Amino acid sequence: MQLVQPANGVESFARAHGPELRRIAIGICRNVDAADDLVQDTLARLLQKHEAFARATNQMGYARTVMVRMYLDGRDPHVHASTSVELTVDRSAAQPFDEIEGIDAVIQMVALLSPRARAVLALRYVADLDDKEIASTLGVTRSTVRVTAHRALTRLRVTGKSAVPEGGR
Repeated sequence: MQLVQPANGVESFARAHGPELRRIAIGICRNVDAADDLVQDTLARLLQKHEAFARATNQMGYARTVMVRMYLDGRDPHVHASTSVELTVDRSAAQPFDEIEGIDAVIQMVALLSPRARAVLALRYVADLDDKEIASTLGVTRSTVRVTAHRALTRLRVTGKSAVPEGGR
């Protein structure tokens, strides 16, 4: 009987790619619990659509698209409104945000962005996707991705100027 097959395919996918999906989800949700819920909901949707998922030539791309679109469709209005993030920061190691006084400032700045802008930046900088892949995931044009990223980064720069110490960039 083939009933066990779909669950096994999604389960093995989840084991292999769950951490990457979770990183992206945290990047767009800014809340670990909401991110975990989003990943779980995504895996449940993949089970529901297991035939299309099994046929996909790029299963990670398919799963990422499902997850980001579920998030952007506003499946839970509280996910977009939440601003809490659980982070463990090793202050002894060099951080990519050294020029900013604290990671909290970065989180607060990112919280000001729209859900779509957070999704674009998370897919670009967390998932390391190019504009074409981001556009495909979001169902928009590449120029929309570039404009959204430019505006989001500009807003972060303007907002972050007050968080940069003297002599910073």
